[in-house]
Amino acid sequence: MRMTALFVMPVILLVLLEAGLRLAGFGHPTPFFLPTAVEGRDYLETNDRFTFRFFPRALARSVVPQRIEVPKPPDTYRILVFGESAANGDPDPAYSFSRHLEVLLAERFPGVGFEVVCTAVTAVNSHVILPIARGSARTEADLWIVYMGNNEVIGPYGPGTVFGSRAPPLPFVRAAVAARGTRTGQAVKVLAERFAEGTAGGTPAWEGINLFAENLLHPDDPARARVYTHFQRNLDDILKAGQRAGVPVLLSTVASNLKDCAPFASVHAEGLSADRLAEWNAHYESGKAYESAGSHREALAQYREAAAVDAGFAELLFRMGRCHEALEDLEEAYRAYTRARDADALVVRADSTINRLIREAAARHASVQLVDTAGHLGPAATGEIPGRNLFFEHVHFTPAGNYHFARVVADAVLEILPDRLRESDTGEWPGPATCQRLLAVTLWDQHRLWTEMAQRQSRPPFTSRLGNEADVAYCEARAARLATQKDHPTNRVIYERALDASPDDYFLRARFGTFLQLTGAPEEAVTHFRQASEAFPRFIGGHQDLGVALLILGRFEEAEASFRRALTLNPAYERARAALTLIEER
Repeated sequence: MRMTALFVMPVILLVLLEAGLRLAGFGHPTPFFLPTAVEGRDYLETNDRFTFRFFPRALARSVVPQRIEVPKPPDTYRILVFGESAANGDPDPAYSFSRHLEVLLAERFPGVGFEVVCTAVTAVNSHVILPIARGSARTEADLWIVYMGNNEVIGPYGPGTVFGSRAPPLPFVRAAVAARGTRTGQAVKVLAERFAEGTAGGTPAWEGINLFAENLLHPDDPARARVYTHFQRNLDDILKAGQRAGVPVLLSTVASNLKDCAPFASVHAEGLSADRLAEWNAHYESGKAYESAGSHREALAQYREAAAVDAGFAELLFRMGRCHEALEDLEEAYRAYTRARDADALVVRADSTINRLIREAAARHASVQLVDTAGHLGPAATGEIPGRNLFFEHVHFTPAGNYHFARVVADAVLEILPDRLRESDTGEWPGPATCQRLLAVTLWDQHRLWTEMAQRQSRPPFTSRLGNEADVAYCEARAARLATQKDHPTNRVIYERALDASPDDYFLRARFGTFLQLTGAPEEAVTHFRQASEAFPRFIGGHQDLGVALLILGRFEEAEASFRRALTLNPAYERARAALTLIEER
């Protein structure tokens, strides 16, 4: 009876509680893909509430709205992409490498129905991607592509996160993730969030990587070793999930901006004495003076003296890279920039160890093929150190960068395509202009993106980087060059033709609505936003966009209905709450 009281009764009570919560309609399903039916046909649809398990609801990240038919139609080749914001396409998923890849494959093989399904989500890491992969077996995918590693420190359960426990043991992480898949676990999480909202700090607002700016990690911190261990275990389990599903996997190394993204934070070696620090400072300041004067060889000599005292200060290594580059020593510059990224105390870029673990994992699994994206986009292949030629800021690709990334992956896909699909091969990949036309990467949108990135890099933690003023000026200059063309009538024509070719494309529909709304045609925008929200009624973004357009037109009752639908999906969605407050004031 004592054993029963200790073990059996708590289990019975938990089962009854779980059943009661489900009967009462509390909580939400947690798989990444949910079954749905449209016009009598069965589909799997991405679950916009999936990230509630890993983030406070006020900070929950949206997934890409997508729907795939099950069973899979004949002559369809389905590719699943797993990853984080870089794979998701931040700052705009409409122009992600996944969508470029789909265009590349469809244009080269016109007789094949290619589906590239992006499961990548902003701010997640391998702890989150693992349950997505495990739940993807029923998608009938023909190929998986894995591109992850930037968020292992700052993502959920990382040592630099703000979303909960920091770097707990892996069994605890997996138990917590499993528990939050239950209604009981969700109830506990909701109560904890309400308690946090009542405290002095409350739940922080989403500020991008600035949320993590205080959580610096020394290059020698033992927490980094735990990060690598967790990443390796999670990655192996993701690849095993692919093997169990009978799906080949393309596993990619992770590229980042090395040349035009100075470290966000630098820290000195622990235990450095005051005398040694003074010595280091003397050489460092002398090197800076020489560098400012254009004497790069002399600056390097001083920086080397400083490195002999403390070689782990990230900004020192970055300055050494600049000097090597100025002296046209590309190989040494690349090494120094890479070491600077690896020493960055705000860890928001996959480092050399992460990429080594990716290469080793690919070698361990027979059904996995390595795609060395970092190498293909590096100086050995392109003659350039990765920088503004590919990236907006630290890891997020420009539309041109997404095209180059997609080309690297497309070449790898080409090697493993079944022979039956090669019959319609045109033998040539389409160029960037074709992709931009079919994805509606208009001059107006490019101006919008460069303007947004100038604003993003004008805020912390970007403002703490060496040379950030030049980075902001570059974005502003790109936006300024596009400003005279952003109102060109061809922008609208490009959207209309792209929609004629792909009328069910959620992103084309939603982005065209945004274009119309911001170029003086809100009535037309409402039509497109309404179609987007009706196509994916379980996604907040469509209801929010429609509500804003109706609000601009003064149609307050309709706008209120849209915002309330958004709040039904996520009661903590602050943008909808703010809009309702505005309507009440009117």
